[in-house]
Amino acid sequence: MRRGNQKPTFSVIGEYSHSAGREVAEVFEAEGGASFYPCQKDELELMLARNADGSPAASILGISKARQNGKSYSARYYAAYMGDFEHRSVLYSAHHGNTSRKMFNAMLDLFDNPERFPEFAHDVKRISRARGYEGIYFKDWVDANGEYQEGGCIEFATRTNSGARGGTYSVIIVDEAQELTREQQEGMLPVISAASDVHDVEDMPQQIYIGTPPGPSCTGTVFAKMHETAHSDEPGGTWWLEWSIDGSLDKVGATEEEVLDLAYKTNPAMGYRIAEKTVLDEFATMEISGFARERLGWWSPVVVHEINYAIPEKVWDACMSTDPKPEGKTAYGVKFSGDASEVCLCGAVIPKDGPARVSLIERRPTGHGLQWLADWLNARTDRAACVVIDGRNGVDVLVDKIAPYWKAKGSVICPGVKDMIASVGLLTDSLNDRTVTWFKGQTALRESAVTSTKRKLGGGWAFGGENSIPIEAAALALWGARTTKRDPAKRMRIG
Repeated sequence: MRRGNQKPTFSVIGEYSHSAGREVAEVFEAEGGASFYPCQKDELELMLARNADGSPAASILGISKARQNGKSYSARYYAAYMGDFEHRSVLYSAHHGNTSRKMFNAMLDLFDNPERFPEFAHDVKRISRARGYEGIYFKDWVDANGEYQEGGCIEFATRTNSGARGGTYSVIIVDEAQELTREQQEGMLPVISAASDVHDVEDMPQQIYIGTPPGPSCTGTVFAKMHETAHSDEPGGTWWLEWSIDGSLDKVGATEEEVLDLAYKTNPAMGYRIAEKTVLDEFATMEISGFARERLGWWSPVVVHEINYAIPEKVWDACMSTDPKPEGKTAYGVKFSGDASEVCLCGAVIPKDGPARVSLIERRPTGHGLQWLADWLNARTDRAACVVIDGRNGVDVLVDKIAPYWKAKGSVICPGVKDMIASVGLLTDSLNDRTVTWFKGQTALRESAVTSTKRKLGGGWAFGGENSIPIEAAALALWGARTTKRDPAKRMRIG
């Protein structure tokens, strides 16, 4: 059977003294149920490459592959080896929470499965399963002097909270590295700066970046910069492995045979988990640039640039609060996504004294319908001053559903361009002045806030990016609460 190419189409690899990568792969295959592609064994070999003094030869390693090629498989077992056998602290970081959770569950299959893998399960001291704080912690061990030492660990985190774990790590594995921003990287790297004593060279920190070529809407810059540096005349000390076609899209063949030849060249999982029919179906249905990027590992000739984020992380985090939601004038903001596939509901409260509070209430696909949202809003007509609704599609449907209940003048607002600009300005000014708060537990709202970019709108700007609708809905709610003259709660007190 024909198999995909197991050697990178481009690589930058430095010198090293020795590696236990092959032996480690054999152990996990024999005792841990692993099954490696040849290229994954090669990757494990480089991750475990050591200088003569025992320090990691690849202090920074980047791996770029097309999707569905088992990018993180070798890193999974490297993390397992370093945490269990070498007693190191490992942080696995992903952009999306479901990716981090998926890796955690894969690790549980190895370390929390005493019937299949009793020896690995025996090494575990405890497991933290709380969402956002997943971790596997290994038993303490006895060194050559007979002294007990703390065991290693593997902790899992999304990018928005990885810097808040509070520990130090010998190894950071950055999955979905194409999404990593410079600001996120700067918040993450300090956790490995104190991982070892300057004389303990064997525990010197190591960074492993695993990703795919970024698409045109990707806001990450770090992985793209690594790719650019690797292909430059001075690649520096970063090691880099890449499976890709290079040059222009003219090289993507027109015949099925030519397409498959390129797929086998750039996909090591071809013949293992990727079928020829899958590739041909993708080629027939996708845009040529998307197919080249997603299936052939093509890096489009883009210029790496800094993303103009709307809200700095430090500004947003400074407004975090653990206080209960205050009482006061309340308004709701509803934002439909640009393609009308999602709708987000947020609320804002303006208390008599103290800062305002914005909250994410619900976010759902519009495929679930809008009746749930209409029912929720209609049950609160006597409590809220107004609801502000914005979007290209879906607004009229929702307005019709709530109109019989929201009858007061000015209670339902469909903002114009100037209003949208004003809502963004009000929220950002309030954040800078610390006159608005958000609850610590609302990580989804935080992720939207700190990853949203500035989007030109009229003579000003609005929030943009792939995950902007929560923070847009929050801005609408705050603007509605601040600007409306209605206050049902106040009238109720007078009456």
